[in-house]
Amino acid sequence: DLHLGNLMADGDSLTMIDFDDAGFGWFAHELAVALHPVLEEPWEDDARSALIDGYRTVHPLSAADEASIDTFVTMRSLMIIGWLDARRELPAFEHFGDLATQAERISARYLAAT
Repeated sequence: DLHLGNLMADGDSLTMIDFDDAGFGWFAHELAVALHPVLEEPWEDDARSALIDGYRTVHPLSAADEASIDTFVTMRSLMIIGWLDARRELPAFEHFGDLATQAERISARYLAAT
């Protein structure tokens, strides 16, 4: 799951860590994981375009895969609140209410567009 919490910086180099979610699956899911932290930011669309453009420099992304990104973004939003609910002892649980409200907004946005 590629997100900022799973990147380590050393000078000019970045190293990805935490491959417990790695496996065979949808490429669009990894893009959704990377996009999730920028949801509802004023620059969300720019970040999405930059990520997709950069991704396409190393791997093709079909129109169908690109169209499925929003499905996976919505799924990620719901998955995070489920993950946190099962780990209430974590300090991150203090953000549960905000994340649940965000998941509701993201889900409504997704349903309105489909």
